[in-house]
Amino acid sequence: MLAKKYRLSSRECLLLKSSGKRKNTKSVLIISDDIGSPAKFGVAVPKSVAKTAVTRNRIRRRLYERIRLHPAINEAKKSVLIVLHQPIEDGVEFDKIVDDIFKV
Repeated sequence: MLAKKYRLSSRECLLLKSSGKRKNTKSVLIISDDIGSPAKFGVAVPKSVAKTAVTRNRIRRRLYERIRLHPAINEAKKSVLIVLHQPIEDGVEFDKIVDDIFKV
């Protein structure tokens, strides 16, 4: 799990959602902005993507773990909120999403 100092609070998510820069890809919406140091990350998985809470939490945990293990996490300067549009099934897509996050 991603350490608490790297996770967005609900207040920070709302702030980021209203003022952040948006990048839309096929399966995710990436909202980023420089709202403080260190860079923080948040993942939103709506019910339209995964019906059960168990599935939504599994997706969220897997993304947080990929972010935690990414070598560029200490150099990240911007806070990022990831909002999924489509279901994710394979690990390759998780890696692609995390790479997109660190390119923003």
